[in-house]
Amino acid sequence: MHETLVTLSPLDTLFGSIGIIAIIIFIIATMMIYSYLERRGEKLSFIWLRLLIFSYVNKYVKITKRETGKIGYIFYIWLISINTAFLCAILVLFVF
Repeated sequence: MHETLVTLSPLDTLFGSIGIIAIIIFIIATMMIYSYLERRGEKLSFIWLRLLIFSYVNKYVKITKRETGKIGYIFYIWLISINTAFLCAILVLFVF
């Protein structure tokens, strides 16, 4: 029996690596948003974080906009990282 090994193209490896890094950055940004809201006295549930992250991000945007007049920088890190991870997953799975 011959086993067929799956070989990855250099672009698969590149976009896969970028996607993994983006996921790590997304997790860190999520934890930073959670920590920021917790310091502001917001009631949060760490157990339900994965389901409620979008509402927590919305709270973060509102609070930072109210306090500083601008949306906090962590929001942009969070948004760019999750979109980058999603794009890399699509490229690796369906394009290359």
